[in-house]
Amino acid sequence: MSKLLRCTVFAALVTTVASAMAQQLAITVGASLYAPTNGTIRSIFGNKIEPGIGLSPFSAPSGLSFQPSVGFISVDANGNKLALVPLDWVLQGGINIPLTGIQPYFKIGPGIAYVDYAFNEGATHYSNKTFAIGGTATAGVLFAQRWRLEGSYNLLAKVNGFDFSGFSASVEYAIYKF
Repeated sequence: MSKLLRCTVFAALVTTVASAMAQQLAITVGASLYAPTNGTIRSIFGNKIEPGIGLSPFSAPSGLSFQPSVGFISVDANGNKLALVPLDWVLQGGINIPLTGIQPYFKIGPGIAYVDYAFNEGATHYSNKTFAIGGTATAGVLFAQRWRLEGSYNLLAKVNGFDFSGFSASVEYAIYKF
């Protein structure tokens, strides 16, 4: 990886962490689904629901703003592994519907993604750790300041001929907010 790309990735990660620290954070539990749009990748990884626990920003944007956004998609199916970490610069917006506790929001923008995969297709083993140009489009809603339902489409440039673009959906519950 070139020095310029490493510096750019580092600057983006620092910006993302600083932005996340400015938001309300929560310890969350939930489940997510990754559905690849490419038939070959879908046949290798399937459409698998993964349980998870994590630390994530847990607030909806109000109005329009540009912000860094980081995601994490991980799939482990029959010894085949895939991890995608999209880092995007997004236009985000949201509204707070008074007296309902419902906060819909959206995010859309370009970025890069760290791609780490190791899988078998037939008798051939493929493995790589690299970056890919991409982007994301996300719509979600927060309920009662504890529940988040979110759907995304992550578009990625092909990596060594493989297209890891796909839809993801998740539901999370905030156990503890700080």
